[in-house]
Amino acid sequence: MKRKISIFLSSIMILSLFFYVNVFAASDSGFEDAVKLVKSKISIPADYTVFNFRSGTENNKKVWSMEWSTKDGDGFISVSLDDKGNILRYYNNKPMPGQTTRKLPKVSMLDAKAKAEAFIKKAAPGYFSQVKYSDAGNRTLVDISYMFNYIRVVNGIMFPNNYINISINSDTGEVQSYNATWNDNAVFPSADKVISKAEAQKAFMEKLGMGLFYNTSTDNGKQKIYPVYAPKNQNYYIDAVTGEKVELLYSMLPYFDYGFSASLTSGRAKGGMNMDADMVSLTPEETEAINSVSKVIPKEEIEKKLRAFKTLGLSDEHKLLEVSLERDYINKESIVWRMSFVKESKENPYQDSVNVSADAKTGEIKDFWINAPHKDGEEPKYDKDASKAAVEAFLKEIQPDKFKQSEFDANLDRNIYIDPLYAEKPRDFSFNYIRKVNGAMFPSNHLSAGFDAVSGRIITYNMNWSNEEFPSLDKVVSLDKIYDKLFNDVGLQLQYKENYPQEYLMKFPQPGNVKQEIRLVYALNHEKPSTFDANTGELITPDGKPYKDQKEYGYKDIKGHYAEKYIKILAEYGIAFEESEFKPDSKITQKDFMKLLSSLMNYGNGMNILSRNDSKEIEDIYKVMIREGVIKESEKAPDSQVTREDSVKFIIRMMKYDKVADIKGIYNCNYKDKNKINQDLIGYIVIADGLNIIKGSFGYFNPKNSLTRAEAFILAYNYLQN
Repeated sequence: MKRKISIFLSSIMILSLFFYVNVFAASDSGFEDAVKLVKSKISIPADYTVFNFRSGTENNKKVWSMEWSTKDGDGFISVSLDDKGNILRYYNNKPMPGQTTRKLPKVSMLDAKAKAEAFIKKAAPGYFSQVKYSDAGNRTLVDISYMFNYIRVVNGIMFPNNYINISINSDTGEVQSYNATWNDNAVFPSADKVISKAEAQKAFMEKLGMGLFYNTSTDNGKQKIYPVYAPKNQNYYIDAVTGEKVELLYSMLPYFDYGFSASLTSGRAKGGMNMDADMVSLTPEETEAINSVSKVIPKEEIEKKLRAFKTLGLSDEHKLLEVSLERDYINKESIVWRMSFVKESKENPYQDSVNVSADAKTGEIKDFWINAPHKDGEEPKYDKDASKAAVEAFLKEIQPDKFKQSEFDANLDRNIYIDPLYAEKPRDFSFNYIRKVNGAMFPSNHLSAGFDAVSGRIITYNMNWSNEEFPSLDKVVSLDKIYDKLFNDVGLQLQYKENYPQEYLMKFPQPGNVKQEIRLVYALNHEKPSTFDANTGELITPDGKPYKDQKEYGYKDIKGHYAEKYIKILAEYGIAFEESEFKPDSKITQKDFMKLLSSLMNYGNGMNILSRNDSKEIEDIYKVMIREGVIKESEKAPDSQVTREDSVKFIIRMMKYDKVADIKGIYNCNYKDKNKINQDLIGYIVIADGLNIIKGSFGYFNPKNSLTRAEAFILAYNYLQN
């Protein structure tokens, strides 16, 4: 059996819900009651007349799965029900007319949440009484549904492994999907003898701790490296009773798998190219790429070097099946040869194969993956320690300088693969070594290798190593300050966590027989990030941006204001100002209006753009708005006020109606003060008025008046109705 298939089967056995399908017997006990119970909870349309079903065991209990569909297959409803009458899963695949752009939904978030909770109470009333709503954060205008998440709470303690997710269509209010992941038989340890939070914090600092790392993110297409503080042991927790460091096992880690693109050739085949191509001009980027390719080591030399590398075990019987020359997908400055060798066999044509990537300019091997069959009956001969020693000896040989700069990654010291069909001992081990720079770990750069415990061969290797400059660590804040912020702004909390004992993972589990245990631990708040900018000490998101709590914008000064409704609705999508006061009657500045339009263009996606006050970010927004034709460079005046007529001009340009609006002599403007309107903007005003984006007052448009914040939000709301 191919190694990758073996590993895949192992992972499936352990990660699955142990659900297996049996055909229903005519006398299946409880089936009729199950169907009736589902139909009492779920409305099945009359035209969903095709009915399918199955049964099985899941998490030590019987589960019935049913599906109703139309004869033409356009829609279906599927439901899974357990033997206690709880609906575990529901999915409604109902054809709905699509739309290319999303606007404000017809159903409010509060109404959708009420519908979600009513469904859960009906589907699994016993579950709903044990869950706590977990805010999923701001929606975007692109979303066609509301997502609501509920986490199980036991003895007042969060149990994140059990949860309910439900989605509600934001236009129809219908439930689209529902999933309850629940362990009815879990035994939860008592919290009577837990150590205090102060003791847990001390144990965390001593036995887990925060470490100094270099992180990477992309800024305007360029890689940025910056120092951060982050947890050193991501997979470990503090036992809430003993205060000891504990590792909880959930699953197997993935195996290496490398794909190879189709064969490429460089140079011209005789007669194979139109000579008119010689007249075509090339861009600087194209020229640079061609020059890079022209300097690479020839394919034949790379192949010769790989065949001479004993670790790969390439013989004359291994034929070169595929070869490609391409940019490295991680390090864009690097060009790599990718080669795939196969030892042909009539029984298993692709079983014995070697896939390799090598730097096309230096010949340095960047990664490889070997798939070689074992003989029947072969057993593992090497344990973990021997395998690790072999891997380190190999890495010292192939990359001595880089290995000296690396440190063993204990977080990934769980890559033990068990093949339950053949053995109860690990057949493969893999080990990872992270680059260390200036005393800080740089996880993006590493050396890793896998070892076959049966054959004693190195079977995988991967190197990712960049030539970037690393910023100094001279100005990083003290670790004491980071711990203060970690415990105050993120916090340790008591949590119940699932654990699968190692001896259970090493055996082939019987269907439905889940040997799971629940541990009580102190863990970092899972609803917040736990990474800090090392220079500022601020909590940051994975992309390096400052983290801000998702919150309701409870402005103190909008109650009873004519724009209150519109301000609150936009705030649901993160289109809001951070201040505690909205100042609805204050004049809006051009830069804030551009931020507002940028939020609309992004459908509220990503983050609260209106809270950006960084000069560079504001400049970036202007660049986009100028590029999109919303504002011209000559009109840029960030701190100026925006007139009513200019606000319409900008939004009509954003809608791409400006060419039509610029047509002269076809628009009939009925405002009493139309003579005060810039005559070049008459078409803009008439179109906006016709679309109900903006209205005047008592027949007057007041074009030269400055737009208020409240008026700007009403304008945005009206835009989203179109």
